[in-house]
This record gives sequence, structure tokens and C-alpha cells, in this order.
Amino acid sequence: MRSQNIFYFFITDSQGRSAYWNGLTVQWLATPTPLEFSPDGWQDTQVSFQRSSKYFGINRQLTNSYTFVEDGANILRHLLYKGNSYETQVYLNVNKWNDLTDTYDPYYKGEIDLIRANDIAEKGLQVNLIGGGCANAYKAGTEQGGVVLAQNIG
Repeated sequence: MRSQNIFYFFITDSQGRSAYWNGLTVQWLATPTPLEFSPDGWQDTQVSFQRSSKYFGINRQLTNSYTFVEDGANILRHLLYKGNSYETQVYLNVNKWNDLTDTYDPYYKGEIDLIRANDIAEKGLQVNLIGGGCANAYKAGTEQGGVVLAQNIG
């Protein structure tokens, strides 16, 4: 039986640790810790598929603009203003409920683009997501004119 949430949202670092706002600062936990408040706009999440004639495959895209509120906004503001600024690599991981297995399964992972963050004081921190995964790593490497090694993907 499913709990009331279909989706769970996590802010994670490159090592897979979950960010947690303790009221004063960001703590990184090895155990998955979902955000207490879902990002604004998650209800309008759209998954689409794009056909690539250049790479002969299908790429999955997710709505790429979210406004983080409460704990999510506090975490991202702390990283943006008191951490390594926009150079911080953090990700939004989305897990979705699977009725067949009665578990939450990984649904999407995208890098949070802090460079183009828009801080709206009364509303939250609006950010875009940079699609992740093998296809995007390959595309980024080939667009730079480089060779992509399998160990650098994923």
C-alpha cells in the first residue's frame, strides 16, 4: 500500500549523499533524506521523449524548471551564497512510487543549474535542471570535439 506521496525529491551531491537542512546549515547524510517540502511546479512535471537522428536513439526529458521552497530553498541558497557558489555540483533526484513492487524507484536525476538561479525572496529559489545520464554526457563530450570514454559516462 502506497503512502500519500507519489514522488519524493532529494538534493544530492556528486557522491550521492542527501542534503538536509537542520535550521542553520546544510548537513550531508549517507542515508536518502527527501525534502520536507516538494519543489513548486512538481505537479506540472511532464516527461517527454525526443528522437535524435544524430545519435540514433531516444532521449528522455523532464520539465526543467522548479522553484524550491522552504528546506529546498534554504539548502540551495546556503550552497549558492555560503558554499562554493555556482560551482557546486548538486542534483535533483526524483523517486516515484511503483505499485507493482510497493517501493520508490529512481525516476529522474538532473543537475541543478545554480548559475542561472533566480532568487525570489517571497517565493523561493527558481532553478533549471540540466538533464543527466549517459546520452547527455556523450552529447556534451562530442559537442566539445572530444572523445568520450565509457568510464566518464554515467
